[in-house]
Amino acid sequence: MNIIRNALLCLMLAATQTTVAVTIEMQDSIVDDWQPVIDAIVEHESGGNVNAVNGRFVGPMQIAPILVKECNNILRAKGSDTRYTLDDRRSLEKSREMFLLIMQKYNRQNSFEVACRLWKAGLTKTYSRATLYFIEEMKVIMRRQAAQRQSSH
Repeated sequence: MNIIRNALLCLMLAATQTTVAVTIEMQDSIVDDWQPVIDAIVEHESGGNVNAVNGRFVGPMQIAPILVKECNNILRAKGSDTRYTLDDRRSLEKSREMFLLIMQKYNRQNSFEVACRLWKAGLTKTYSRATLYFIEEMKVIMRRQAAQRQSSH
């Protein structure tokens, strides 16, 4: 599987005919704590602005209505009475809950790469150039945030 993925990545990058300004690390990592990933997504997507709006994407994690609908479908299938509203996208806590719900359903292996692909490309989990850039951007932000937390202790 990794050989095929690596070959596809190389072909996609070669096909872009431009230099990608990031180093693509081919090794995936398993996430034990989603909070650093969520923090990086929030920084990248909205800079922490809970009122950020970009077309149909709203809130600190820039959630689309289709993700809210999918979360409600998951909750319904679990027999839960809880439902999210479109306004819940403006809540960092509710956005975090929706992220975790999607990860529980579609990323049971807790893969960092799959999480980034799900968040950037939706359930298609594609390897577009934008998705590859997003994965690398998340790594950069997470390293910087970890260094900042380290220096503040």
